[in-house]
Amino acid sequence: MLGDRLQKYEGIAAVTGRLQYVDDIMLPGMLTMKGLHSTEAHARIRAIHMEEALAMPGVACILTWKDLHQNRWGYCGESYVLAEDCVQYVGQPILVVAAVDEDTALDAIERIRVDYEPLPAVFNPYEAMKDEVKATDKPSNWFKFFGTDDVRKIRRGDIEEAFDQSKWVFEDEFISQFQAHVSLETHVAVSTFDETGTLLVYSCAQGIDWVHSTLSQTLGLPMEAVRVRGGLLGGGFGGKADAGPEVLAALATLRTGKPCKWRWSMHEELRMPVKRGAFNLICKTGVSENGKILARHIRTNQDCGAYCYRGNKSIDRHGCAATGPYYIPTYWYDGRVIHTNKVPAAALRGFAVPPGSLASEVSMDRVARRIGIDPLKFRMENALRDGDPNANGQAMYGTGIMACLEALQPYWEEPYERNPGPHLFRGRGLGTALMPNGLTGGGSPITGDVKLMLNGLVSISMGLTEMGQGLKTVMRQLAAEVLALPEDRITVLNADTSAVPAAASPGASQATYINGNALLPALQQVREMLIRHGAEHFQVPEDKIILADGVISVSGEDRSISYAALAGLLAGQGITLMATSSYKSAYKKLDENGLGEPYEVYAYAACMCQVLIDEETGQMTVERIISAVDCGKAYNPMMVEGQIEGGAIMNMGMATMESVYPGYPERHHMVDNLNEYAVPTTMDAPDVESIIIEVPCPTGPMGAKGPSEVASAMIAPAVANAVGDAIGIYPTKTPITAEDVYWLLQKRGAEDKE
Repeated sequence: MLGDRLQKYEGIAAVTGRLQYVDDIMLPGMLTMKGLHSTEAHARIRAIHMEEALAMPGVACILTWKDLHQNRWGYCGESYVLAEDCVQYVGQPILVVAAVDEDTALDAIERIRVDYEPLPAVFNPYEAMKDEVKATDKPSNWFKFFGTDDVRKIRRGDIEEAFDQSKWVFEDEFISQFQAHVSLETHVAVSTFDETGTLLVYSCAQGIDWVHSTLSQTLGLPMEAVRVRGGLLGGGFGGKADAGPEVLAALATLRTGKPCKWRWSMHEELRMPVKRGAFNLICKTGVSENGKILARHIRTNQDCGAYCYRGNKSIDRHGCAATGPYYIPTYWYDGRVIHTNKVPAAALRGFAVPPGSLASEVSMDRVARRIGIDPLKFRMENALRDGDPNANGQAMYGTGIMACLEALQPYWEEPYERNPGPHLFRGRGLGTALMPNGLTGGGSPITGDVKLMLNGLVSISMGLTEMGQGLKTVMRQLAAEVLALPEDRITVLNADTSAVPAAASPGASQATYINGNALLPALQQVREMLIRHGAEHFQVPEDKIILADGVISVSGEDRSISYAALAGLLAGQGITLMATSSYKSAYKKLDENGLGEPYEVYAYAACMCQVLIDEETGQMTVERIISAVDCGKAYNPMMVEGQIEGGAIMNMGMATMESVYPGYPERHHMVDNLNEYAVPTTMDAPDVESIIIEVPCPTGPMGAKGPSEVASAMIAPAVANAVGDAIGIYPTKTPITAEDVYWLLQKRGAEDKE
């Protein structure tokens, strides 16, 4: 039932190794695929010499862009499956080889030679903004929204008048980095033909219906000629939101008639799309004499790499959330997407929100310190309340930020030792986040089927993708709550485009909210059927019927019948208890000023981080994280805590160590192995204390929101603020490395001498 701390559905199978992932699939005669990737950041392809590789024994085929029905794909229609006449970032796939085994495929790749004509490349986004060197074949490095506009705007109020009325006006610049997903399971796809001769692709993508439509589009096949199976992956975090190796694995099967597998190595995973793009923000804030924020103007340039996967969507989401969970009467926003010769960027846990939180929250701390207000009190004074407008002018309800901040207050007020030893300084910092739940611009309808089987089991059929978040588990718990049935009597079918209703990706923190809203009416209909047919069976009024533990009984009487027995009786009459329902997120299109209702629901969170810094070396240790997250309704508190803890450690990586291009934006060396790309391990993980806040969402299924991304988005700014508290000077870029802290200390020393 809701609120129970149940273990994950399929959890035992996962930890015992019985659960089958895509890479576990081994089919007779299956070919192995490997890709050849660009070594140049920007170059014209003059020739590809692959005659020697084609002549090798065991090489089944070599595929280039010419073998595809359509090579351009993606939300913006500007991404390439394989490079055509030019390459535009290091790592861009040029061709793939399908061979009898991995060694043969790799050997063939080594024998292929590409003749390049180097072209001017641009890596620094500030240089790209000048448009003097073009990163791609497009006429401008600025992405054009609606084909003409290079900026997305929000205009709410008179910004100049609000700044004039402010007692204090502060302006700061912030820079975040390119960040990789580092899922333990890399991208992998297996293709074959099913028993009917239909092309069957096993996918580890987050949303198989998007993969389905991409396969149809790029291969030139009708949707009914392609089948995609998925539903389980070993980590996604947004990196598997779109098709990856599926298209070319499927094409290789069509070309050879054999099963094919393309598994990306970690080397490929780090070099190929997509990543979290880098953001450059200028945040200007006006504050009244009594500590109220009167105005904020945020100007953001997103380095989206060579192609716009979802840069247009991320810049919208960023503008909505970059204010943080605060009431700001006047808000202006200018968001741009810039192309450079780097790996294309798209979604990573939080999808454009963490960089905005960095700017908003470090600004909040710096402003509070400068005007002499306690940072927690400053946040409480300006926190959103029900009825307040958000960035886009949308009235907010079910706002849990005050509850989150109040939960942190006892920890914030605890005394602590600021100087525990020679050259050691300790500091604490706060961070908050406002997270839109749902796809930017709305999304497709999601459908849920519920059926009572003859054995008394209830079968749930939805396009659910399990990527560790526990979606199947919480849908079972929702069903158990409504149908008064033990959770172990509920089964959830795996995602399969030929067998279950269509569904969008469970990303965007919408999994529980949108799937729950899709499934709930069907569950309620089946419940009503159980009551109605139970009443008919016992010849009593419906209000005398009690449902409990899979049994229908009559109130005050010793008469009962199991769900299974009733299902059997009804089957004899040609009746099956089943129902279908759908849900689509509401979306009110933004007007010319960027005002409207871009999302249906928002989640809130606040955290406190404590760091210890060695002043001699700049070495920083994150000692403690306390996170308070408003999830609306915790269906499974244990899994909510898992999301809070996982999100904290993941975003600590953004805060302290992770960067695909270390030294960004000045340097463009790309990291392509885990020896160089550092991620937090158990050795780095601090104590994380999770506080679950439940402020019900008026439109959520049983009040639920989505906790997974908001739990991550606030950590980096809290770490930055803790550093500022410890050493007296605030970092304004991530990651905050020991070297960065050291130079901040040198800067502070120089300023002190002046």
